[in-house]
Amino acid sequence: MARPRDTHVPAALPFPLAVSPDIARHLFDPPISRGHWYKAIERGDVESVRLGQRILIPLAPLAKRFGVDLLERFGSANDYDEGVEGSAHALATGTGSDRGV
Repeated sequence: MARPRDTHVPAALPFPLAVSPDIARHLFDPPISRGHWYKAIERGDVESVRLGQRILIPLAPLAKRFGVDLLERFGSANDYDEGVEGSAHALATGTGSDRGV
């Protein structure tokens, strides 16, 4: 099926919109234990989206809650050539930018 002509396909974001719970818990230093992280998700302490059996953690609400500006930290889509997967790795490991938090 053809895409409608007026549909705009945006450039890749410099970071993913959502990540798995295991990646999200490693954004903290030291990482939050797996059990505590999943209990926080079940309680609703951490915003999450369930797609079937898969749980995703939207990064924007998590970053906002802790006062992190994702675009300031990781730049615009034009600053990244790695694509979304590389950005997810950079986000999880803190190696994506030298701009700091």
